[in-house]
Amino acid sequence: MDRPLPCPLYLVTYDYRDRTLGRSTGTADRSLNKQSRREVTDEIVQGLIPGVERIYECVPGESCTDITEDIAGDVACRIVNEQRERDYDTVTWLHAVLGTSSMAWPVAAE
Repeated sequence: MDRPLPCPLYLVTYDYRDRTLGRSTGTADRSLNKQSRREVTDEIVQGLIPGVERIYECVPGESCTDITEDIAGDVACRIVNEQRERDYDTVTWLHAVLGTSSMAWPVAAE
């Protein structure tokens, strides 16, 4: 009998500043009920995970795969296609992952 494939989990690491530790990396608290590439992309586009560094797709019983570049591409497309406002944090991450030609900097408020 065929067993259903296990659903992957998505781990998102992010940069945060701690007064005593300085720069640190943490893992975003994500709902186990929201485990899809689309939902990870949604959370980043909405600014719910600031300071994103890397994204891993982990299938139970297998190794994790770094899918940062794939998700960054999805985020960039969503921002452009939905004409969303860009924030410096997200654009900085997109530049680091996809290169500086991936997206223009947000227009500064006057």
